[in-house]
Amino acid sequence: MLDDPVPALKRQLADAIVRIASQTNFHLAAPALGIDPARLSDLRRGRVDRFSIDRLIRILAVADRRVDAKIVTVGPERVEWWAIQRERRRRRKGDSASARNTA
Repeated sequence: MLDDPVPALKRQLADAIVRIASQTNFHLAAPALGIDPARLSDLRRGRVDRFSIDRLIRILAVADRRVDAKIVTVGPERVEWWAIQRERRRRRKGDSASARNTA
């Protein structure tokens, strides 16, 4: 299983916010971004777990930034989802049949 990608995404968004904020005084940047200085300080210190992805995107939107998502295949290029679904249905039918037989 892959590592949780959410913290890395939050870090990337937070880094963009910190870059924007570093263009001016810390205490002027925070209200301009719609957050208080303590929250901006959290971002500068890497405390991204205190923010949702949604909140980070909204902060960037205040700064006239757009966030685009891109989906990238990390496994085999062609996954036969229909075969996976068929196997899941087969297992469910088998589980319910064995449950009836044991009852």
